[in-house]
Amino acid sequence: MHILEIEGESTSIKEIDKETLLRYMGGTGIGTKILYDNRVWEKDPLSEGNVLVISPGLLTGSGYPTASKTIFMARSPLTKGIGRAAAGAPLGPSLKSLGIGALVLKGRYSKLTGIIIDEETRIVDATHYKFKDTKETAEGIREEFGDYSTAVIGPAGENLSLISSIECDGRQAARTGIGAVMGSKNIKFIAVKGRWRVDEIKNEIFRDEIKKAMEYIRKDPRTNNDMKYGTGASFDQVNRYHGVFPTKNFQLSWFRDAFEGLDEGKVPELDPSFWTSRYEWKYHPCPGCTKPCSRYVHVNSGKYGEFDVEGLEYETIYSLGSNLNIKDFESVAYLHYTSDLLGLDAISAGATIGWAMEAYERGIIPQDYLQGMEIKFGDADTALELLRRMAYREGKLGNLLSDGVKNASQIIGGSEFAVHSKGMEPPAYDVRGMYGMALAVATSVRGWDHLDAMAYVPELSGRFWYFENVDRSSPRNKGYMVKEMQDFSTFYDLTGICKFSRASLTPERVVKALSIYLGEEITFKDVMEASERSYNLQKLINIKCGLTRNDDTLPPRIFYERIRDGPSEGMVIEKYQFEKMLDEYYQARGWDSEGRPTRLKLLLLGLENID
Repeated sequence: MHILEIEGESTSIKEIDKETLLRYMGGTGIGTKILYDNRVWEKDPLSEGNVLVISPGLLTGSGYPTASKTIFMARSPLTKGIGRAAAGAPLGPSLKSLGIGALVLKGRYSKLTGIIIDEETRIVDATHYKFKDTKETAEGIREEFGDYSTAVIGPAGENLSLISSIECDGRQAARTGIGAVMGSKNIKFIAVKGRWRVDEIKNEIFRDEIKKAMEYIRKDPRTNNDMKYGTGASFDQVNRYHGVFPTKNFQLSWFRDAFEGLDEGKVPELDPSFWTSRYEWKYHPCPGCTKPCSRYVHVNSGKYGEFDVEGLEYETIYSLGSNLNIKDFESVAYLHYTSDLLGLDAISAGATIGWAMEAYERGIIPQDYLQGMEIKFGDADTALELLRRMAYREGKLGNLLSDGVKNASQIIGGSEFAVHSKGMEPPAYDVRGMYGMALAVATSVRGWDHLDAMAYVPELSGRFWYFENVDRSSPRNKGYMVKEMQDFSTFYDLTGICKFSRASLTPERVVKALSIYLGEEITFKDVMEASERSYNLQKLINIKCGLTRNDDTLPPRIFYERIRDGPSEGMVIEKYQFEKMLDEYYQARGWDSEGRPTRLKLLLLGLENID
């Protein structure tokens, strides 16, 4: 495998040596090393000096079940630290089939440009796609060039919205404003055509590992539910049973209005058991997935017309549903669809609109921003209009909200109810009811992120992997748990295996497949050490970008406002308990009291010679 680097009209190829593969594997590991080698902390995130790295996971495209993820990395314009987003899209397998282990994009083009990669690399004019939405752009590429796997930005990315995404054939690399980095380079699209499968799948021993993995997945009791309802399967449990489903910008922790007026035994429209039984849908699996949780839902709405939406996802049920107090399926589906078309991160966009709705309630938004607009919870039409204004930076209000919650609250006020960590808006867990999850999102190297550690899994179930008797209401031993869960989660970012296979394809079960792929015997210890090495290197980049212990924290609402009602009523993250957990976490990591990796830790991870 090699690294393909593109800057302007020039391309260069560098082989990835065996030692680097063993130490960093692929995905986030290789991507982080490239960012470090390019000293991204010295570059403004939206300058031509920043680099955009697209790195498929090590097993992506190999035929190994659910190994489809590709990691997009850069210095984030939203958090100013590590920017990282993942997509289970055809782009990654296409790159791998051409022998590309990482694509590195440098510099800035003078006009809107497209990059075509097949047996050669071509730089093409893309000005005729200016401000076209992601669907129009992807369809146009296929009409103009043929059947390619694509990564495109929408109007939001072109306008450098700090919460913009990259659309990859129905999958979104959405978090940390990665779309703005692509837009800052004047790259409208990347299109790749490859052979789709790599040679390793022809190895009979590797085929045996594939069969074992498929059997692990088949026997997992969660598989059928995932396939039946997708990621939204946990909505009812998190909402009604645990009461940690954020609502109205975290003012509430369960979506009680969704049940208003329902007869006994009926489910809300946002519950997947409602819409999967009433709307036409078909599976939309990631490449190589044997347990598809994703689907296209066909909606023929009297209000919104006819469209196919990818989802609904658990996260968008929150961000564009409960967080805005919108409870009807078709409105949330259309908001989700529109976010994807415009190239906006649906989590950050919904969280930002939720903040704006509360700011309006409190009378904080100046009249010259509003220009007569009312922004009320439950108003889907206004939410839709705000999405459009954000993507196009239209007016003072659109421009304000286009850069997310932290930036907006610093301009007009409202920081006391601006929910974010390191500048990134939250996903669908109210961490006031989950001590470990609170620590996980605060210490996440990429900002408020549920998948950086997946700490919600042991906390909501009480047990997972090697953890037993986990109490979400207690801070005890959470520093150690979060550290290990972050390394556990990083394993999936290195290999490209889907994190929803976490109970089936745990690291110790995948070691033999990795050994066959790499052509060298590796152990469970080697795998976890590679994950820890990658996480520490990301932390070093954040430190060099200026992030400190003060950034490993949570907003005032989480520390000082107790959950009002529901199953988690009265819960809050006590600030003194949080600081104790943070100290414990740093100790578990082998970092000093300010959260800096010690010389001994770097030596143990083989990072002692980095500058």
